[in-house]
Amino acid sequence: MCGSLLFSQKDEVIGKYYLELLNNENNIIRYRLELRPDYTFLFHAYNNRKKSNPAVLNKYGKGIWNASDKVISFMTDKEKDIDDEYQLNFTDTRARFIQKHPRNKTKSSIATKLLLLESEIPWISKIEMFKLH
Repeated sequence: MCGSLLFSQKDEVIGKYYLELLNNENNIIRYRLELRPDYTFLFHAYNNRKKSNPAVLNKYGKGIWNASDKVISFMTDKEKDIDDEYQLNFTDTRARFIQKHPRNKTKSSIATKLLLLESEIPWISKIEMFKLH
């Protein structure tokens, strides 16, 4: 199951990622993604739209992840990972792991993040989730 990342690189990828978006109408969209050391992941999307019915929407996904270079690939087993609570299918979802290069000695700040590149879940493509430290 292990990808082609070196051990220390795998440790850098593992963790919790987060994005919260607010707009002028106090609508909240929040994404949380946890990449676990056993190559499993959990995803939660929270959407609180004041003028929608229902106003609050929660969506969950889980499965396994794999890494090759800086690309993280996700897969959901339809029989094992999808149920009444976990309904999102992350199969064919890919993200790029972005961090400041260790040889970059400048004082520039580059946040460690995942950029979701492509997915069959259209509303998560092209979002950036920042790693919590």
